[in-house]
Amino acid sequence: MIEKDGKDGFELLFKFKFTVPKEYNEETHLASFSKKRRGNFWSYSGAINNRNFKATELVSGKTYTVKIFEINRRVTSKDCLDFLKTQKAMLVGPWGLSLLWECQDQKEKFPITGWMISFDEKNARMKGAVSAIGRYEAMNWVFVHGNLKDDHIGRYLLCFCE
Repeated sequence: MIEKDGKDGFELLFKFKFTVPKEYNEETHLASFSKKRRGNFWSYSGAINNRNFKATELVSGKTYTVKIFEINRRVTSKDCLDFLKTQKAMLVGPWGLSLLWECQDQKEKFPITGWMISFDEKNARMKGAVSAIGRYEAMNWVFVHGNLKDDHIGRYLLCFCE
């Protein structure tokens, strides 16, 4: 059984409300984010596009509860997915990461010298396949998707809930 006090490897750092912008269009968001924001990233994975991901259930104008958990012990991607189920979380992948990154009020919740990871429905069952935004020092941003080492200690898990 997964505990809620951090002993399970997941410690709640932030919990807040987030409203998806009204202009959000799931079919074009990743392409428009790349076009507008790619230059803000030191490295940006070409795999982050709509062809590689199954659509999420995010709705423009809808408000969600967002939780960010610090991963404080060695856990696998499967452990993360099992934990997300206990939270009744949506798998928002790069859409959730990019929406939060664009929101100036939430951007500072991304850890410095760390990775925030987010799973998506299509890639969730592939061993270690995850989207992540990382930051080195104050402004050296990286947006990746791939088979990160399946040992997520020291990362941060993004959780969107209805």
